[in-house]
Amino acid sequence: MGVDLFDHVLGIELNFLDDNQYGCSYTLVERKKIKLDIVADKHFRGNLVQLLEKIPRNHPIAISFSGKGIVHRNLEITNDQSGSKLFQKAFPAVEEKDFYAQEFLAGTSALISIVRKSIVDELLEKFTRAGMKIYSISLGGMVSFHIWNHLQPKEDVLLFGNHSFNLSQDGLFLSYKYSQLESEDSSDISKMNNLNTHQVLAYASAVQLFLHDRVDLIQAEIVSIENVFINFIETQKLKKSAMFFLFGMFILLTISFWVYSHYNSKNAILTQQLGNQSSNSDQLELMHRNIADNEQLLKYLNWNGGYNYGFLTDEIGSSKPRRVTLTSIAYNDYKTELEKQNRNPQIAISGETDNLSAVNNWIFILKEKKWVKTVKLLRYQDDAETENFSFSLLIYY
Repeated sequence: MGVDLFDHVLGIELNFLDDNQYGCSYTLVERKKIKLDIVADKHFRGNLVQLLEKIPRNHPIAISFSGKGIVHRNLEITNDQSGSKLFQKAFPAVEEKDFYAQEFLAGTSALISIVRKSIVDELLEKFTRAGMKIYSISLGGMVSFHIWNHLQPKEDVLLFGNHSFNLSQDGLFLSYKYSQLESEDSSDISKMNNLNTHQVLAYASAVQLFLHDRVDLIQAEIVSIENVFINFIETQKLKKSAMFFLFGMFILLTISFWVYSHYNSKNAILTQQLGNQSSNSDQLELMHRNIADNEQLLKYLNWNGGYNYGFLTDEIGSSKPRRVTLTSIAYNDYKTELEKQNRNPQIAISGETDNLSAVNNWIFILKEKKWVKTVKLLRYQDDAETENFSFSLLIYY
């Protein structure tokens, strides 16, 4: 439904009377989703100044002119006739350039309505000065064609207000007539809620503007009004495109913000992890320096796992069996890189004996010492010349 350009449309029927007097009926139609509702209407008469004071402003206007000065001619056509040919056939003695014309074709029946340009141009100038925005002008009652399905003709005649239509048995248009006197036998239009005979044409004019892209427009060929309406449509399309563009940019910015926030949080986590690693590396380096400094200090203080070398030597000597002779004692003489890294306090002992049982007994005695963690027999071998055995022990304390 082509209602997306408008939220409200003001439909007006302006009836030309005698002595610069006008009859005016207006209906303000509001779009609510897919429904059109009448929110205000009024019927009055007076001069143009009085009319302009009473007609609401700031609404798109679709207006229909009726009454004196507007001429209608019904025609029967057999071939496709339009434009100048139809005008000349209807009004052979009239200069077309002095009139605005409106055509309606239905099968072999046609209606052409004309009005002097001077009359319409003067009214348009005054309406424009009053701040009114007119997008459609129709002549006579033919614009009501779009709502005929809401009206009920009587005996193939459709009547409302000053307008009369003859219809075929199938409800097709045959002819139209405007009368200065309102018909007392108007059509039963109760099918339309809250719509009386004075509102029909104003309402139909508004509906046509709402449906401008769905129906064949029944309006006078007025170039200035057509240009205004085209410019309005283009402006609305531009605004709509700009709105979609801005909305698209907003969506992209929102997505970019989410992506940025996500990766920023990830980056913050990585930065924190990197900082922790850097801090751990610095702490590890500092710890190694402290260990080296402490080792230097321990060497300076002759710290040996908490035990004095003299005490350890005395413990080894006092526990040694008589049949065991020591050849060397080395404290913390680390040989391998692993031993240097672990820095476990140890004593390497080498000696001789003529009885291996004495060595085994000594190992058992050493293991019973509180300061000894473990004792390992690294090697033993016999000496063919002396018939003694040489051995090596490693004591961890």
